[in-house]
Amino acid sequence: MKRSLTVGLIAGSVAIAGGTAWAETVNAGYVLITDGAEFTGSTTFMPREFSQGCMQFDGDLVDTADDGRSVYVHGKVMGYGWAGRTEIYDGQGSTSPASACLYDPAATQVQYGWVAVCVNRNNLPDRCTEQRFERPGNSLPPVSVDDILP
Repeated sequence: MKRSLTVGLIAGSVAIAGGTAWAETVNAGYVLITDGAEFTGSTTFMPREFSQGCMQFDGDLVDTADDGRSVYVHGKVMGYGWAGRTEIYDGQGSTSPASACLYDPAATQVQYGWVAVCVNRNNLPDRCTEQRFERPGNSLPPVSVDDILP
């Protein structure tokens, strides 16, 4: 028996065909903006039976400035560095789809993670805007991205 996808602005869920596993879309249609880049997407926490309970983000990365600087989006999960990077190198206002499924091989499922959109400023620190996402029902205490490995 197949069930249909239900997505809400704040939360939704997906029934895996015939199973009891549920994916939790914790935020659909959010926008991360930094000066020169924008990411519009959704973040879903998969059930442990699918992709090791990963945190998946999907969306569109937009280079909003024709300034020659590359822009990128990436994510990280509990205790690991940034990964799943999608980058636009031309620096000329392009758009690119971006998707990554990030997981913790030492856990049965990811409890929380971050997604960030950034502008590569070469020799200067990159300019980024990030957002934390948490699996619904997570009982772990709040953690800052600064408390996790870079």
